Amino acid sequence: GSDKGIPNWLSTHPDPASPVDEVQSVVQQLAAGRSAFVVDRVAYLFRLCLVREPTADEVASICKFFEGQRERFPADPKRAATVAGAGENLTEHAAWTATARAILNLDEFITRE
Repeated sequence: GSDKGIPNWLSTHPDPASPVDEVQSVVQQLAAGRSAFVVDRVAYLFRLCLVREPTADEVASICKFFEGQRERFPADPKRAATVAGAGENLTEHAAWTATARAILNLDEFITRE
């Protein structure tokens, strides 16, 4: 896709005001993407955060994590609102927020050589 040259998220957010705000920024960029397919969004999230293509196993693992989050949040709308913040489609937004947090907490993202 045309997003292969996107910069690493950290390089465009070198001094985040708030980790929560920054995760929401990543999720907004993800939501603005052209594809509604989970696998495409996961690949985009990897490219945005880690500046590389994910492996097939990574895509499968993150998609499974996302689907688990998407199933979990409808049972707890208050938790979904807490995680997602204000807006529409809280369940979906909360699931993507949790998924983005998971990727942003990978050692690969946190420790740069």
